[in-house]
Amino acid sequence: MLNVQWDKKFDIGNEKIDSEHKIFFGLIQDYTNEVSSSRSVARIRRILNELKKYAEFHFISEQNLMIEINYPALLHHINLHSALLFRLEDFYHDLAVGEVTYESFALFLFEWFTLHTTIEDKKIAEFISKNHGAT
Repeated sequence: MLNVQWDKKFDIGNEKIDSEHKIFFGLIQDYTNEVSSSRSVARIRRILNELKKYAEFHFISEQNLMIEINYPALLHHINLHSALLFRLEDFYHDLAVGEVTYESFALFLFEWFTLHTTIEDKKIAEFISKNHGAT
């Protein structure tokens, strides 16, 4: 099974966003650990629900920051967030009808988080640093 560990490369240099990312990542770890250990469908679904709710909160938080700094790629970033939320909804359906595995979704979550934070979210930090001083 996938070994999901925090890496400093996920830090973008903004204290608030970095702390939220650690919680978000922790939920991905919880999901991955549950899938590889007990396979309790009820617990997996609870973790996924928590992950979805936290993603919604975090995305609003991140979007508020981007609005405050007049981030030029705001709409693109919002679309990326929306795509993940839609994928989470699709996964619930696909899981119910047996079209996906828990393991494949764990890999998807980890890869999405890794790419999103190290590419898209770092752009926010770079914009802040360049245009507003500190992150």
